[in-house]
Amino acid sequence: MIDISLLFSLSLAGCTRLFQPNKPVTKAQVAVALATGEAFDLVNEELARIEAESMAEKAVSAHNALVAEVEKDVNASFEKELLIEKEKIDAVEKMAEEAMHELERLRAEREAENMALMKDRAAIDSEMEVLSRLRREVEEQLESLMNNKVETSYEKEAINKLRKETEDESQEVVRLQHELEVERKALSMARFDMDLCLSAQSINVTLVPS
Repeated sequence: MIDISLLFSLSLAGCTRLFQPNKPVTKAQVAVALATGEAFDLVNEELARIEAESMAEKAVSAHNALVAEVEKDVNASFEKELLIEKEKIDAVEKMAEEAMHELERLRAEREAENMALMKDRAAIDSEMEVLSRLRREVEEQLESLMNNKVETSYEKEAINKLRKETEDESQEVVRLQHELEVERKALSMARFDMDLCLSAQSINVTLVPS
């Protein structure tokens, strides 16, 4: 059995493992226990347990330190990966923003090109309308010229016919004038002959005695 005085002395120190297992045993308590000689086995057992607890605490501390180091490494790696992912996300967002700006620029250029094409198309339509109007006018003028040409041809034919008739009439007038001149000469000669006859008769009458 354990000596009552030993237990009492240990309890007075406030650190007995029997009644206060959560508090460490001091060296003084161990020395007292050894001096009695009656609690040697108990003290050895207590020391072995203390050593085991110390080793366990060291192991726990080492484990905690390892866990902390691992957590630190994991956190550092996670933060690094998070930073890398954030950089990737930032790069992607930047690329997306640049792509959006490029898309807006291309859209603005396309709208400007469409506006220019619409203006060009309107100008072409206007020119086509003007050309169509000019073509109609030219066709009308050509038709008028053709009609005028036909009329001119008819008029030319009529003029040629009238000219021929005029020439024929002129020739007829010339012929009549020639005939008239011939008749006039014939009449003049006949009158001259008549005058000669009358003169001769008058002379004959004068020469005949009464």
